[in-house]
Amino acid sequence: MDNNSLDFLLAPIDSVPGIGEKVAKAFQKIGIYKKIDLLNHFPVRIEKKYFYPDLNLIPDLSRVVLSVEVQNKSGKNGRIVKISTTDGRDEIDVIFFNNVPSFMTNKFAIGAKVTISGKIERIGFGRFKIIHPNVHSSIRDIEKNDIIYPQTAGINSRMIQKYIKYILLNTSPITEWLHLDLLHNKNWLSWYESMNLIHHAEEEKNFDLSSEFVRRLAFDELLASQLAIKIVRKNRSSQILGKQLDQFGILWMNVVKENGYELTKGQKLALAEIEKDQTSTRRMMRLLQGDVGSGKTLVALCAMLNARESHMQSVLMVPTEILAQQHYKNISDLVKSRDVVVEILTGKTPKAKRREILRRLRNFEVHILIGTHALFQPDVDFYNLGLVVIDEQHRFGVNQRMELMNKGDNCDVLVMSATPIPRTLAMSVYGDLDITTIKDKPAGRQPIKTLTISESREDEVIKFMKDKLAKYEQIYWVCPLIESQEDDPEDSFASAKARFMYLQKHFGDEVELLHGKMSVEDKDHAMDLFVRGKKSILVATTVIEVGVNVPNATLLVVEKADKFGLSQLHQLRGRVGRGSKESHCILLFSKNMTATSVSRLKTLKDSEDGFYIAEQDFKLRGGGDILGSKQSGLPNYQIANFEFHSDLLFEAASLANDIVRTNQEASEQYKQLLKLFGYNQASKFLYS
Repeated sequence: MDNNSLDFLLAPIDSVPGIGEKVAKAFQKIGIYKKIDLLNHFPVRIEKKYFYPDLNLIPDLSRVVLSVEVQNKSGKNGRIVKISTTDGRDEIDVIFFNNVPSFMTNKFAIGAKVTISGKIERIGFGRFKIIHPNVHSSIRDIEKNDIIYPQTAGINSRMIQKYIKYILLNTSPITEWLHLDLLHNKNWLSWYESMNLIHHAEEEKNFDLSSEFVRRLAFDELLASQLAIKIVRKNRSSQILGKQLDQFGILWMNVVKENGYELTKGQKLALAEIEKDQTSTRRMMRLLQGDVGSGKTLVALCAMLNARESHMQSVLMVPTEILAQQHYKNISDLVKSRDVVVEILTGKTPKAKRREILRRLRNFEVHILIGTHALFQPDVDFYNLGLVVIDEQHRFGVNQRMELMNKGDNCDVLVMSATPIPRTLAMSVYGDLDITTIKDKPAGRQPIKTLTISESREDEVIKFMKDKLAKYEQIYWVCPLIESQEDDPEDSFASAKARFMYLQKHFGDEVELLHGKMSVEDKDHAMDLFVRGKKSILVATTVIEVGVNVPNATLLVVEKADKFGLSQLHQLRGRVGRGSKESHCILLFSKNMTATSVSRLKTLKDSEDGFYIAEQDFKLRGGGDILGSKQSGLPNYQIANFEFHSDLLFEAASLANDIVRTNQEASEQYKQLLKLFGYNQASKFLYS
């Protein structure tokens, strides 16, 4: 790929003709900021068009192309406009709603013949309607099929298809980064040909996740990711200087002792590895991996207190406001008797308070700063940043990790993940990090009793919930869907909204609802009510945050548990059992479970070992759930989906190793590949 092609593809989405500020903002809601992002936005299905059919012989709601004659018109622009037409056999009502421009309805003069396309809907014998049809000047303008893309308000598939067509037509010839031998052996086409055949598909198999076109592009994405990781690690290995502590160990020992804690064997071993890094001349880049409830945060706090003892600052970054507030409260309480100042900085911090925090941060009057993405802002400057800690690391990419690291001069980095993943995968995905694992749990944690119960025994579950509430304990109820699927009435209670209304009949105002379509403010409010004990039952989808700590929550009910992946169920189970009270997890299963689902639920029932569960999940699903869900512990990709592409990860890791080992990473094609997928920080090493 030459520089002109690269610059063209990396240009902002609003550089495409026809995309203004409003449409660009709509695209940003679905993660599309640049032209290349739009090319990586693949179709989901193809809708076939029927050209001039007998409407009585095709399925209802089919897409049709018709030549109609206008017979009558009623309504005004700006409101509903109804146009009566005929195709010579049947009557078709053409209907436009809300703010229809006059130039559109002017095409439907009485007696005019108009070519239209859209979804046809039967409203009576010989009578049909089409709402908001497309109007065509020529039959040649009409695509044979409609390619349907994931959409959002203000953007439809026709617009997406038009913009993608423009980008592909104007992309200059591209130099391949994959060797011809590899392409030949895999039976893969070039990057451009693969992209073109996906977006101009005549069959859905072209953009199926298992298609060779998609696999080729998924491999590109994985290779870019792996190459970035290897380059960062190679660069780090060549660095001699890091932040070297001259004093450590006394402050954290006092804090732990004063608060009545005792580190477990696993925590002590983990901290020993971290302290070895902190006191060496080599910069620490370490992943602290531990199962739910293993005490990673306390270990991270000890590392931050070591930095304070050596007159350095620490920053703890978390993905959400709720987690930030929780960490702020807990850490502030633990260190209150010591000379350690803790502050919090989020997107909700008032401007005046923010300015004051930043002033104190620069003057070393703040020793531990906790925050969300707000920490990335350029004006967040430290006096002497010694340690960066990133919680729930899979929410942040390699670039973001490096961006936060750059706030300090060769500061140490500790990233944490509460989701155990098989070591082979961890080495591939977190290859730029040394890995420390905590396998035991703090003393006093009660085992979680896991029960698998048929959904037909729901009344027993309601009774058990009443017993829990009588002890003033709290309950999570998790559903796989936000709303019911219209075509599957049996799944009505797989919906969080339906379950919320049902439980309100039994428990009234004790019930709160939380799901992914709520605004950030509403989600925070709902979660906050539950965290503070103002609500006893939280009905939610899987948006329940990993790491949110509600020790009084002792029951988790998972609706349609067989619809969830094993690692995801284990993560959900970790929302309870966080205090000293006996906790339960009830997995409600459907009547038509598959053999794989039965095996998954049995594994979860029989074990609480997240590492064992992750390995079993990988064997059962080929990494699909481990690598595919938002709570997977691994980063999200635009193209790669590991239910279909897990084999490609290891191949990409192997090729990236060969490239770096033979010093080829600085060649022009690999620089272009890194930039194409946004690994700008890694590519900078190649230009320095």
